[in-house]
Amino acid sequence: MNTVRDLRLLPVWVNPQHLASTALHIMLGHKVKSLGVLDGGKLVGMLSLEDLLKAKEDTRVADLMHAAPSIIDAEMNVRDAAQAFVNEELDSAPVLKNSDFQGMLTPVMLLKELGRSYDPLTKLSWSDRLREWG
Repeated sequence: MNTVRDLRLLPVWVNPQHLASTALHIMLGHKVKSLGVLDGGKLVGMLSLEDLLKAKEDTRVADLMHAAPSIIDAEMNVRDAAQAFVNEELDSAPVLKNSDFQGMLTPVMLLKELGRSYDPLTKLSWSDRLREWG
């Protein structure tokens, strides 16, 4: 089974000085529902689409962001990350590798990965379409 670092994370973020309108533009453009907030390259919080929809356009991200309820390590097994999402009832979580922001993880990303078939010997993914055809 793959680790979280093997997933296709989108490393989009905002800094605390960005405006809510900028963050909303980034979210809509990348079709994401949450962003990491980085200051000086370090994760300082996160921002959700809900936070932005309630805010005025000229509000600073620093006034809207909140602490990440959980942080996922990039080396964590995908199955363990999925269990953390269930246990902590997460909608998204920032992924860090040695304190470097890698992107936001969502349940949809985990479901896509967990739904794939793997060869138990090689740990490589099987082509499900090829197996179905066979």
